[in-house]
Amino acid sequence: MVEIVAKGPVKSRQKKGWAAWYVSTRHRDIKKIAGEKGELIWFRDREDAEQKARELNAAQYTNGVVTRSSAGTLGSAHKIYIAALEERAERKNIGWPYVDKIKSNLKRPIDRLGRNTKVTEITKEIITRYIEGDPRCLTVRKDVLKYLKAVFEQAIELKWIGNNPAARVRIEGQRVFTETEIVEDVGYNFDYDECERIIQGLIKYDTQNDYLPEKLRERTSVNPSKPQGWCNGLAVITIATTGLRTQEIAALRWSAVDFEHDRLLVLFAKKIGKGKRHFIGNVKSKKGRRAVPLGALAKLLKEWRLRSPYASDDDFVFPTHDGNFRVSYATWNRAIKRVLDIENIDRHFTSYTFRHFYATLLAHKTQNDFIKVADRLGHTSIEFSRRVYCEQLNDATKNAENEVADSILNTNTGEKTIVVGGEVYELRR
Repeated sequence: MVEIVAKGPVKSRQKKGWAAWYVSTRHRDIKKIAGEKGELIWFRDREDAEQKARELNAAQYTNGVVTRSSAGTLGSAHKIYIAALEERAERKNIGWPYVDKIKSNLKRPIDRLGRNTKVTEITKEIITRYIEGDPRCLTVRKDVLKYLKAVFEQAIELKWIGNNPAARVRIEGQRVFTETEIVEDVGYNFDYDECERIIQGLIKYDTQNDYLPEKLRERTSVNPSKPQGWCNGLAVITIATTGLRTQEIAALRWSAVDFEHDRLLVLFAKKIGKGKRHFIGNVKSKKGRRAVPLGALAKLLKEWRLRSPYASDDDFVFPTHDGNFRVSYATWNRAIKRVLDIENIDRHFTSYTFRHFYATLLAHKTQNDFIKVADRLGHTSIEFSRRVYCEQLNDATKNAENEVADSILNTNTGEKTIVVGGEVYELRR
């Protein structure tokens, strides 16, 4: 182990008015925590340089000297972590929007904590003070803390530190739910009859001009090539009766609709690439590649294919008017809002809400067969399906004989008639 001493003055620096005394930690025999090259630390006064030399020598006898080289800094750990995420995004294991979100959320804390600060100098108390002083909402602060933990985990892998200081930080006001509370205190309490009214309203939205907003009615009368509500209501109905994700519905082609075997083949999904470029790629995971039965939904899809101008196997099932896949789901959400207004239902529903509804009703109809629910939703975790997607349904008296599509497109007793494309269909159980 080499003794560290103050050196100087360096005359060339002294002439220019710069700090001329220095302490060097570059010798290879100086014990360091992180950063193999060491550094030169400059001082204006000899006394300050000697004081720093004494501190560094003392550090050599304990844990080691902390240098200011790039290795071992928070900024370096952050760069390596982001590079690993970008590599995963290039392999399409994660989406670029997720990477952009992490970059955005980490920029502020990395700057405030100090990019050149050694990770060994950052303590639980420092992170806690930053999190408590962050003016952003609780959700953002929780995300920031999660991403900071990942950055320090990266530093642990590089052997720059031995433990994660962010792992022990707790955000004030953050509530920890018990399993009972998770089951009982869920996001939605679905009313079966209410959802059934919405489904029937969406069928009318596509087929009856009275259900269309005024602007769409005017466009339909002027341009007959864009009839009625197109297929926007049916897209939401498909989510409600198959449980597909909105991005899977957007990427669905007619070749994946297997009427012969009464099923949908879920193979692709809409994705967002680098630079927010939309493209069609593989589903999220191997478990996401699945076949979902059609049931009573098949009649509606057959009718739509007959009147759709894009009906070949390579065409999208729910395209825009120019035949492309949808990059935004706002049109589907507007269809839902229109039906809610007409039916006087005071609820907030989006197209993705109906995936929750599907999971809830399927769990109810199968008497809580969460293995089947996870398979239909494309989840690798059965517990995740149960905890997140299977919520309360306000009608515990419904029998468990039928599954979702047949249940919400057919009546509870006997038969029901629906109007599709000007023709009356009778749907029987």
